[in-house]
Amino acid sequence: MANTKTIHVPHLGGIEAGYQMPHPYDASKPTLVLVNSFTTSSELYRGQYNNKQLTATMNLLAIELLGHGKTRTKSENFTYWDTAIMNLQVMEALGVKKA
Repeated sequence: MANTKTIHVPHLGGIEAGYQMPHPYDASKPTLVLVNSFTTSSELYRGQYNNKQLTATMNLLAIELLGHGKTRTKSENFTYWDTAIMNLQVMEALGVKKA
């Protein structure tokens, strides 16, 4: 998780959402949002981050699920729908308009 950053989004009264974007966002490229599987983190996609052909053609944005990696909230209860809303808010906060 060494390259994982966090960004604050408002859902559920505030979430520190963990994410990785291996290269600066380039609005001229399409963006692929990667969401790690249960019990993993954004490190799951290390191979994709290191794939120069892939990163030359698109932005990669890996967002960690609620309760995974560096993503934290004070809310005791949350659902996968809450993670989906959080993901949209992370995209908005990072300036990613479409994925």
